[in-house]
Amino acid sequence: MKIPPEGGSVYQPEFGDRGLDNLLEERLVQASHLTNSVEKTESLEKFEKTLRLHLEELNFSFFEEELQDLKGFMLFEDDYRRIVFASDLDIHERIRLYLHLTGH
Repeated sequence: MKIPPEGGSVYQPEFGDRGLDNLLEERLVQASHLTNSVEKTESLEKFEKTLRLHLEELNFSFFEEELQDLKGFMLFEDDYRRIVFASDLDIHERIRLYLHLTGH
């Protein structure tokens, strides 16, 4: 556990010590166990929406664009980040891209 600075507090993420990658894998495995493909899609869409909402609170924005050679990229300006992703990515690829780019 991290020791907070004097008078401060430490943010404890929902996933604790598991890490963001492990959380993603757990959620994808949970979704893969659903029997109905509509339920899988709804579960992943809910996860993506939640992830994007949390990232938006951290000054991220998202933009879909037709890209030929890239899955996506991230633009930086001051404290703001914009994730640009290819319009032909499926939901799994978008989630993995968001997580990969936020690691930079």
